[in-house]
Amino acid sequence: MKKPMIGIVPLYDEIKESYWMLPGYMEGIERAGGIKVLEHML
Repeated sequence: MKKPMIGIVPLYDEIKESYWMLPGYMEGIERAGGIKVLEHML
């Protein structure tokens, strides 16, 4: 069975002009057997 690809859209902080994500989120996807795909939307 193929691993599911899971698209992740990080949060954006306009004041700091930076992207961020809650700690452990991406690692949780890997532990569950998924492939993470980080995307950004402007």
